[in-house]
Amino acid sequence: MGFQLEDTPDSARHVGRLLGRLPDGTIPTERIGAALYEREFNDAAMEPGGTWSGTEPPDVQPAYLVPSCRCGWRGPEMPYDPHAGVWSGGRYHNGQDLDAHRVWKAHATAALVPAVPEGHRERLARFADPLGELADERPRAALTLARQLRELADHLEPLAVAEALAHGVPWETIGADLGQTKQAAHGRYQQRPSADLEDRVQALTGGSVTTLLDAARNRRPGTPPPEHRWTGTAARILDRQVPSDDQS
Repeated sequence: MGFQLEDTPDSARHVGRLLGRLPDGTIPTERIGAALYEREFNDAAMEPGGTWSGTEPPDVQPAYLVPSCRCGWRGPEMPYDPHAGVWSGGRYHNGQDLDAHRVWKAHATAALVPAVPEGHRERLARFADPLGELADERPRAALTLARQLRELADHLEPLAVAEALAHGVPWETIGADLGQTKQAAHGRYQQRPSADLEDRVQALTGGSVTTLLDAARNRRPGTPPPEHRWTGTAARILDRQVPSDDQS
């Protein structure tokens, strides 16, 4: 039985389920018609172990749980011990399946939820009032800060685009999140990256736009994003000195 985020656009594209990998390294399958389907594994809530989906299931418990998603994403293999739970309050609690569910939920949230997390919204809101005051009291300083914020956003965007692709977000959705059409976003990144965009990605990753996007799409599911130079790049943008008026 699959699970998904509620009331989320495109949620049907990201339905999660748990697979089980046997000690011999295989994931059990079941033939339905001419196709083979991987069996889901459902951890039992009232007793040790769990059950496989389909008819004539394997008579063995998995060695690993594998969170997976309809979009093709798969999380890391998570060791499974059917006897690792404890009895409490009249039921058997085995949190390993819940851990695997949380891994899938983090993936689905990254792919489906565009809302800024509340903690970030609060920090941005606290930052907004001083910006207005700065524009009134020190307009040139405000102009400098406005430029720096634009540069930060310009450098943040390609990292977010790549990570969205890694989570199976389509170009249509990426474009909508950026306030653009699918064609505009795809063209700017995939077909005709500008020299400025290439320079920003080079500064952040040491590679090209194409390399960044290809690595995201081909990343082995469940592995973290590659390291980048965001912290150092942001510090250079914010620490950059503005030449005085008398400098040539």
